[in-house]
Amino acid sequence: MPLINTNYIRPGADWTPQSEKARTQGMENHRVLYRNEPRANFLLYPAVKINDQTRFPDIDPTTGDYPRINSNLLKRLSMFWATSLFSRPPILDFNSPALNKLASSQMAMLTRAGFKVALNCSRYGTGIYYLTKTSDGKASVRSLDPRYWIPVVDPVDQQRIVGDVIAVPFNENPNKIGAALNTHISVTVLVPGQPITTNVYKYEQTKLGPLVTTKTGPVLKARMIFPVNNCIEEDHFGESDYTKDVITLVAEVNRRLSGNSSVMDKHTDPAIFGPTSMVSEDANGNRVVNTEGAYLPIDDKDIKPQYLTWDGKLESNFMQIEKIMDQFFALTSTSRAAFGIPNQTTSVESGAALRKHMFNSFQKISSLRVGHEAALSEMSQLMYGEIPSISWPEPFVDGSLEFIQAIQIRLATGTMSRAQAVSELNLVPLSVAEEIVAKIPEPVNMNQNAGAGGEADVT
Repeated sequence: MPLINTNYIRPGADWTPQSEKARTQGMENHRVLYRNEPRANFLLYPAVKINDQTRFPDIDPTTGDYPRINSNLLKRLSMFWATSLFSRPPILDFNSPALNKLASSQMAMLTRAGFKVALNCSRYGTGIYYLTKTSDGKASVRSLDPRYWIPVVDPVDQQRIVGDVIAVPFNENPNKIGAALNTHISVTVLVPGQPITTNVYKYEQTKLGPLVTTKTGPVLKARMIFPVNNCIEEDHFGESDYTKDVITLVAEVNRRLSGNSSVMDKHTDPAIFGPTSMVSEDANGNRVVNTEGAYLPIDDKDIKPQYLTWDGKLESNFMQIEKIMDQFFALTSTSRAAFGIPNQTTSVESGAALRKHMFNSFQKISSLRVGHEAALSEMSQLMYGEIPSISWPEPFVDGSLEFIQAIQIRLATGTMSRAQAVSELNLVPLSVAEEIVAKIPEPVNMNQNAGAGGEADVT
């Protein structure tokens, strides 16, 4: 659970606080899985109790290795959600043309931060927009690692966040040989109505050590931290996409793929069986086989030497992988198309057909947009003094021909204005599109101007 007040932050206090240790450790584990670091094997294939002994059943008893293939589906999953949200960033439409121009110039910054926030939402369950100022006083938006964020809540209504703490550990001498991983920790307290304070403490094992430096800034007028949760909220934090059941399926896919590879390796080095007459002894009494590779002597004079092959049941194993992947797609609200796996029944799908396979993905994307819209609206109010109208382009676009045809049909049926068409085609705010349309002459209606001879009169 979060902090009730900031009085806890003092030399000698446990850090991370006991109430936050499970959450921060879980986020650290998910970071390891996302980056596919060596420790990821211990998280994918944990030890179990077998006959009262702790063992690692997935380790190869002969080589001591974990499954040789790691598909890293978890990283692909997080990248899919971030790309779906911000590959075509949201359009902020203000009432003022000047604000639209200013927001457009800063859209790259917002998109970059939004992409990282969406990544963190998937792997950690929570992503954070952090509104700060540059050295020249301009507003800057970036993503804050949620592992370093602890909310401060109202002691009466603990669902209401009244402040934020950012605690970042660091190493004072990172290049020093034998230096500890983290020697200091910087703690910044952001509570509206109070001065911004940043204290640097020595980090002594699991506790805050002596205060090294302190810095006091201006009084904070409003919250600068804007969290976005991954659909499900619990104690101010969302649920990661890396749930236990999803991790189990990923580990099983890796096992199956590694098993197939082992079988194929066996096929490249088959044994030979044949009559015992091909086996002799050298001067030292050692058995010598007149062939390369493993040889199995058989007491049958009529048998001819031949390769020994075996059926590894690869087809059934691949079918099992397909079933496991189907479960993975169902649990993660994705599909084969989301991971770039083509449909086995058709060659190339059009945009309209592709979206039919992405129905569950669309639902989750819509729910994710709610959190990002709320954060973007609050930040826009502070940055520009106005809350814009926010629209999101279609994440999975049609082919260019399909897209243009759809626009033409809507224009012809009167369900879309020319300004709306220009806005969607060029990904610009509606007010900007209206300015563009004003400069475009009205199209000539060939049928309306047709003469008696049936030909258009355009003179």
